[in-house]
This record gives sequence, structure tokens and C-alpha cells, in this order.
Amino acid sequence: MNDYLINVAVKSFKSAGKLATDIERERINNNTSVIHFGIKTPLQLGSDIFLTTNRDVQSQIKDNLRNLVQTNWGERVGRFDFGANLRELSTERMAREDFDNEAIARISSAVNRWMPYVSLEDFESNMDQEFLDGNTMVRIKITYSIPQISVVNQALEVAIYTI
Repeated sequence: MNDYLINVAVKSFKSAGKLATDIERERINNNTSVIHFGIKTPLQLGSDIFLTTNRDVQSQIKDNLRNLVQTNWGERVGRFDFGANLRELSTERMAREDFDNEAIARISSAVNRWMPYVSLEDFESNMDQEFLDGNTMVRIKITYSIPQISVVNQALEVAIYTI
């Protein structure tokens, strides 16, 4: 027999961490789960995950509707005709009634195609004074409902800047 000392590292299994199945079981038992429906825009750093997310269907739909209304044709890769295409409309000098009618038609068309579960109810626009550089801003307020999830009288306000 050898008289050599054999170094044996003694470790405890208690500090080895947790199995993924144990973590999932604890989450279910504690009922502390958070559902992330989608990334919130504009992008912000989140505290629990990398980017801030919408945590309920209502806020995700509002975020999606805002993005749909503010997007112009050609801005979305792979979906050339996605959006309400309002910037083009805001650069034309037209009577306010004509602007409102055309904006309503464009928003309705985009919502019917891309978000048919949203029911548009009311439309309001305000054209702000010209800025120093000659550009104007159009504020659009849309009132909508989502009947499938019993959400009524929600308001969304967006600003469209002329170029």
C-alpha cells in the first residue's frame, strides 16, 4: 500500500443549485408568474428581463395599434403595405375636413386589415402651429374598443410630424 495522501474535495449537494423542473414547480406553487405578451415600444431596459414588456393583452393591443397608426408604407421590412400611411397625408396642404376624412379612411382600412378585433369608435385631430423650421404637427386621438376581451372606451393619441 502507498502512504500517499489523497486529497478529497468534500462538497455539499445543497449548494449545487436548482433543477429547472424545481424552479418551475416553485413558480407554479407560488403563483408568481408574469406573462410577457410582447416588447413594449418605445424600447426601454427592463428590470426583470432585458427589455420592458407589456404584461396584459389590453396594453399590448394599444401598443400594436399605436405602431400601426404611426407606421408608413415601406417602413416595415417584408410588409410594404403595413401601416396607415399618415405622414404622406400630413404633408399635403388640404382643408381640415378633407384631411380628417382621408385619415379616418386610412386608419380604418389598416385596422380592418391588420387588427380586425379592434372596433374604432371616434376620431379627433388637432393641427398644431408651425414650428420654426416650417413643419407642423398633427395630433390624432382615436377612441376604440376590443369586444372580445370586454374592453371599452380606450383612447390612443399619436402625433404625426410633417417632413
